[in-house]
Amino acid sequence: MSVTCVCRECGAEFGYEPSASPLVVGFRPQICNGCAAAADAERIALAADAERALRGVPPRYEGASFASFAAHTPSQRLALELLRDRAGEGVMLIGDAGCGKTHLACAAISVGPPGSLFANTTTLLDDVRRGFGGEGQGLFARALSAPLLALDDLGSEAVTDWVRDRLYALINHRWDHCLPLLVTTNVLAADLAERIGQGVTSRIAGCCAHRIRVQGPDGRRRRAET
Repeated sequence: MSVTCVCRECGAEFGYEPSASPLVVGFRPQICNGCAAAADAERIALAADAERALRGVPPRYEGASFASFAAHTPSQRLALELLRDRAGEGVMLIGDAGCGKTHLACAAISVGPPGSLFANTTTLLDDVRRGFGGEGQGLFARALSAPLLALDDLGSEAVTDWVRDRLYALINHRWDHCLPLLVTTNVLAADLAERIGQGVTSRIAGCCAHRIRVQGPDGRRRRAET
């Protein structure tokens, strides 16, 4: 016989079939199926937000996915295929600002193995500096061993001997431990080698089985114009 209950969330009445099991005698649900489903969806969304934050994906790219990437050129389509299907082999994306490099890197990290990490290069180095005063978040240590690391906007940082040393330590560790790397940069390979050193760029090439020059319209400008 159905029993009528009142949902503690929405106040609506709903029917409930009591169980005949003596283990649950007297049990009455306090929430309707609709409110229970909504609560489950909220918990899943909060868990997803927490996981994105743990992986370092910026709020701007929290919805970045391979399905939402608009590929307008052959090189953008190739970049999409590589990051979607072969990110674990390591990929380096070289291209002008706004062509989708960061979107693809965030999408790859979002679906990568547990512990995957997205890190803007300048932010990563700033965190190392703050760590000397005990205020860092340990990004460098995580970047060293992340099963998949996206190093975003490489070459944009002010280059000093200290920067070269830290980048060498990071990339060399990942090379030695056979860990894949995703790199985005708007600096051409020859210029990048001059900025951060041949040793670092050689090891980046070793960590990235694929390198592609991405060309396409500036997606940020396109959004501003619509």
